[in-house]
Amino acid sequence: MWTIAPYLRTSVNNPYNYYPLDLPGHVYLQRMRKIETLLHKDDHMTSKKNIYLAGPLFSQAERDFNVYLRDRLVEKGFSVFLPQEDGCDDSETRLELRQKNIFENDVKGIDDCDIVVAVLDGGSDVDSGTAWEIGYAYAKGKKIQGLRTDFRTFGPEGNVNLMIEVSLDELEKDVQGLLSSLETYL
Repeated sequence: MWTIAPYLRTSVNNPYNYYPLDLPGHVYLQRMRKIETLLHKDDHMTSKKNIYLAGPLFSQAERDFNVYLRDRLVEKGFSVFLPQEDGCDDSETRLELRQKNIFENDVKGIDDCDIVVAVLDGGSDVDSGTAWEIGYAYAKGKKIQGLRTDFRTFGPEGNVNLMIEVSLDELEKDVQGLLSSLETYL
């Protein structure tokens, strides 16, 4: 186990008050940063990347596809926040008028994630909730991977609305392509 003891000593009056061993301030800070990196090196190597899976979830087919995609992402080694399960977003909670709770859970899911995977299927335009999640994630500086398996286009502008498409780091056309592009984050 790594210890910081060689770099610090305590005062006689206060054994818990650490101060550097006659080091200039910048050298002390450099050493402390190096120690911090060494102490947390294993954390970064073993921690899973967190994915927020955004997408429509209003039909049985949409929910089934989301679960299928979540399972593929977990098999690859990611931790996945699925709003329909982890965000308390279902017809029962909506009927209980708990939209604010759903909203706050989903926002926290995006805040806590490393990557947003957005399912952009559902017709000629992206689901409005998914579009909001993409915009919020973009504003927070998150990596955003889009998946559009629907072959219909948005029109002459392209596959999806240009504001969505430009927000994405990548846009894949099938699950295998998405999984391959996400390997760079493992």
